Amino acid sequence: MDPATKAAFENMRFYKFYPVQTPDTPDISKDASIAIAFLLVCALVCTLCKALYNFVGNIAKANYFLLALNWL
Repeated sequence: MDPATKAAFENMRFYKFYPVQTPDTPDISKDASIAIAFLLVCALVCTLCKALYNFVGNIAKANYFLLALNWL
């Protein structure tokens, strides 16, 4: 590696930048709460879909069993 590049990597500093509310920056507090609410709704819908999928699967298994008994 080039000595200048190696020295640059060895002397690299990392800074954390925290958003500060100023008059020329948009207010994102409402957007963050909307995004969190959206994610919670998506998680709820996903849970309900999984439960419905399992419920329908159990009904299909029961119907298959009953149809098999009908042929006896």
